[in-house]
Amino acid sequence: RQSGKTKEIWVMDYDGENQRQLTHDGSIALSPAWAPWGTEVAFTTFKRGNPDLYLFDLRRGASYPFSTRPGLNTAPSYSPDGKWVACTLSRDGNAEIYLVSRDAQTARRLTRNPRIDSSPCFSPTGRDIVFTSDRSGSPQLYVMDVEGVNQRLLTMEGKYNDSPQWSPKGDKIAYAARHDGVFDVVVIESNGQNPIQVTSDAGHNENPRWSADGRKIIFSSSRTGKRQIFMMNLDGTDVVQLTRGEESYNPAAGPRPRRKG
Repeated sequence: RQSGKTKEIWVMDYDGENQRQLTHDGSIALSPAWAPWGTEVAFTTFKRGNPDLYLFDLRRGASYPFSTRPGLNTAPSYSPDGKWVACTLSRDGNAEIYLVSRDAQTARRLTRNPRIDSSPCFSPTGRDIVFTSDRSGSPQLYVMDVEGVNQRLLTMEGKYNDSPQWSPKGDKIAYAARHDGVFDVVVIESNGQNPIQVTSDAGHNENPRWSADGRKIIFSSSRTGKRQIFMMNLDGTDVVQLTRGEESYNPAAGPRPRRKG
């Protein structure tokens, strides 16, 4: 949620109630991602000047550094078993996809090309990662094995596709696509077939994220004049506005709580 020049991480109930602020960095915090056990959130913060990855422990009510390597440390995504975090690092001079171990000691590089690779997201099995790359000339979605091999193009339509997230069942991927300067949410089969645009209201509709049961999509939209968080059915019906007032971005739907490990 943005307030003036700062952005902080907030959390709310599934229906938008009980909204409360998590971080108090007085800086810019972005791109929250839930750990599979539901009591930890990874996010990017600029509080020390560099875009660093931090982890927020909801039980302790405090955050601590996770990846503070030189350059970008952004776009975290936990593996289903919680042992790895996929993210974008530019430690070697270019934005690439890495796997960072949960103990923060190991960073394994997965992509190697001169263009920008970003926005990784694990499949529910943990065997594949979908991500965004502009290696073809414009941002498109790609899929690779968790070892970084077998990288293949997923989207063919549109000139700008970004922010992919795999559905909990693994059969679909939601993402944001730009057409004629406007972003809308698109759902595609995990093999790249049958893309369906599920938003059409005025304004930009971006950052789609699946609910834990796979029955809803949460997304950000500027349809009311300010960026707010909305929820809808998979076909775009039954849209519910969850936030109001100050602008809100980058939703991350929490998992079904389960024990770590």
